[in-house]
Amino acid sequence: MRCTLIAASVAATEDFCLLQVGAKLRLRGVGDTFTIPIERPDRQSLLQLTEVRGPAAVGAQPKQHFEGQIRVGTPQRLFTVAFDTGGSTLVLPSIQCEGSGCTEKAANAHAYNSGHSDTAVADGTTATVKFGYGEVTGPVVHDVVCLGAGQGPCANTGILEAKSMDRGIFSALETDGIMGLGLKDPDQGTKMAYVASLVQSKSLKNAQFAIWVADQDDEDKSEITFGGISEKRLGGTLGWHPVAPGSNNWQVALSSIRIDGSASGACPSNQCLVAFDTGTPEFTASPDVIDAIRVKLNLDESCENYDTLPTMGFQLGRYVYNLGKEQYVKRTERGCHLKMVAHDAGEQHRIYSVGDDFLSRFYTVYDWTSQTVGLGLAAHKNAASSDAIEIL
Repeated sequence: MRCTLIAASVAATEDFCLLQVGAKLRLRGVGDTFTIPIERPDRQSLLQLTEVRGPAAVGAQPKQHFEGQIRVGTPQRLFTVAFDTGGSTLVLPSIQCEGSGCTEKAANAHAYNSGHSDTAVADGTTATVKFGYGEVTGPVVHDVVCLGAGQGPCANTGILEAKSMDRGIFSALETDGIMGLGLKDPDQGTKMAYVASLVQSKSLKNAQFAIWVADQDDEDKSEITFGGISEKRLGGTLGWHPVAPGSNNWQVALSSIRIDGSASGACPSNQCLVAFDTGTPEFTASPDVIDAIRVKLNLDESCENYDTLPTMGFQLGRYVYNLGKEQYVKRTERGCHLKMVAHDAGEQHRIYSVGDDFLSRFYTVYDWTSQTVGLGLAAHKNAASSDAIEIL
């Protein structure tokens, strides 16, 4: 057995790692599940930070994120990061960052300094990650990264220690970095994919993580559970769907978008993917797809037909995951509007991001070993209707 967290000294037993820090010993089980509370900041206009996947960048729509805490290096330092299933790289601005986008983060007390970590090892390569608003470049450093502010599991993983970045990358984020939870980087593979590192370290019970997004009536914060699922957050059985071949992130083939139980035609020839992206709060799709959905829904912007609006379902194989009008329409004093953002990234396959309302209605589980995404009805204070999931 191997212990992955190296402090002053480490001793292994059959079932536990004994971690000696100074004169104190801590005992942590190996193969556990661990839950991190996450939350979206209450800000309205964060930048689009989705990593580029293909020849063109994702269009400029507002980008929000779930933030939580990690510990990095030896001695450990606490960082607040944006957890993003739409990217795969752990990016931390360096204390030595230079360039138009670096001034604020380089002066931040929480900027990463690999030279001050006893467990940091540079591998001699540099990497560039492209975002919708520019690029981040820096050396790849391998260091110990642990989940949560307390005693969460740890793994040695690659970090992009950003020493150059374009203005705008971090200016709208109040976090210290971005923690990608995707499958792999298109250029770097899995060496900077933290989920892959956790799996390889065998510090989790199962090679999975699961996301529960709180709704407005819940008293608890949203959360990510690493190593398995939280039974109390799952309100039904899970349907499992394979990740689309060649995908770097958690993208699944979308058979159709169904309006009131019938295919809408918004996904021609099944050439569509649905992305489970915690960094995108709204449903996003290309303009023509949203126009087709709008026509099928026949939404009256004065809310005249609000009470009779149909369900909108995402068909993944034989499973249909239905949203009610409360999830896809924003109703205000000014009228009713679709909670959808149009963008055209120019991909060969049309990629839809499902948005927060979908992620709140359905509990999502991401399985590294089988390369599948599991979906089940999420458990909330006010339970969703039993017809939210159909099997055709």
